[in-house]
Amino acid sequence: MTPQEALKKIMHYCAYQDRCTHEVTSKLKEFELSSQTIQEIIDQLIEDNFINDERFCKLYSISKFKHLKWGRLKIEMALKQKMLPHHLIEIGLAEIDEEDYKKTILDLFHAKTKNETISYEEKLKAMQYIASKGFEKDLILTCINKALHK
Repeated sequence: MTPQEALKKIMHYCAYQDRCTHEVTSKLKEFELSSQTIQEIIDQLIEDNFINDERFCKLYSISKFKHLKWGRLKIEMALKQKMLPHHLIEIGLAEIDEEDYKKTILDLFHAKTKNETISYEEKLKAMQYIASKGFEKDLILTCINKALHK
């Protein structure tokens, strides 16, 4: 594949869905191009705004939170796997509204505990489920205790 063909193909790949530099680099490596050619294509994509890692972090964070109900810890881990720098991950996570975040914890808790009276085991199991979604354990405990003692 020529560099021009690869550029055209990867532009379509980026236009279809927002991608980070790591994802695009991995895809370009599949085309068996030289590392210099890959870097030139990446530079061109960044210049033309096909790749923007900050934008990617923001969109990824909001999307995973709103659609999949992921917590910050799970989102952060997924972004780290995409080799994104810590400061961009922080910018992305900052897009999540704190009140929506706490409300989601409570919504997940109420979805897992449908009864009016909740046993200790049910409460613990629900909290473990919420933690497995990537929410911080101390925040889970604070939100649930506040809701139960109203």
